Amino acid sequence: MRAVSHDFDSAALIWAVQATPTTKVVVDHSSILLDGVGQSADLSAQVRDSLDAPLSAVIGWSSSAPDKVRVDSTGRIEALAIGSAQIFAEADGVRSLPVFVVVVQTVPGTVLVTDAQVVSVGLPLNLAPGAVPGPGMRYEVRLRNLAAPPAPGTVMLAAEDALVAGKVAEVRDDAGELIVTLELVPLYQMLADYDINWTIDLASFDLVPGPGENAAAAARVPGGRAFVTETRAAALEAGIHLIDVRDPDQGIVHVIAPELGIVLPGATV
Repeated sequence: MRAVSHDFDSAALIWAVQATPTTKVVVDHSSILLDGVGQSADLSAQVRDSLDAPLSAVIGWSSSAPDKVRVDSTGRIEALAIGSAQIFAEADGVRSLPVFVVVVQTVPGTVLVTDAQVVSVGLPLNLAPGAVPGPGMRYEVRLRNLAAPPAPGTVMLAAEDALVAGKVAEVRDDAGELIVTLELVPLYQMLADYDINWTIDLASFDLVPGPGENAAAAARVPGGRAFVTETRAAALEAGIHLIDVRDPDQGIVHVIAPELGIVLPGATV
């Protein structure tokens, strides 16, 4: 580098800049549902640098609950008991985000759909402005390559990452693909047996600012009226059923949770 100021010509200055790339381990799924003990699925992972280019590395696998879900050195997971686990891939001291795995017993006749079968998931159809999603809310899912159209009342669940869960309300054909209207129902109506218990390290997840926000603004915790309004907006965006202050089910948390089937005796969510 050579800098010139007025009539002074600096000596040539040469330096080398060595950047240490930030690597990450990425798994091909963020969630897996296994319907019953003995079921299995395959995960794969890749190490990428700061420019998202793939790197060659030896990847190891681990389970937070190996008595519930076992994972071998190739990334194959196997259900050992009804329960839940977080699966991690790791390379050179860098660990992936968790893959949330549940081992459940679905109700008879449940249709499980893979990500490859889900073309799109629509927005709520019958949600009033300002209302929060909850039981009774309906939305449409466009599907392909199903063995047969599901009958109304059938429970439909995603086996992988897609945001699909509910009971079938309506089905129609559209150019060879099925458009299924699903209705949200409580968890205990979709699963015959489950035990979901995760301790999640939120520090592992990047904070994603909302539109027009920067990271500092997004990190602040609002107070007063702003806390209520921002909580409503965030719950709506995330598809979480918020029991609001004027909700008829609003009450003491350890009373309403069992009443609504959010938690059940012997099951922790």
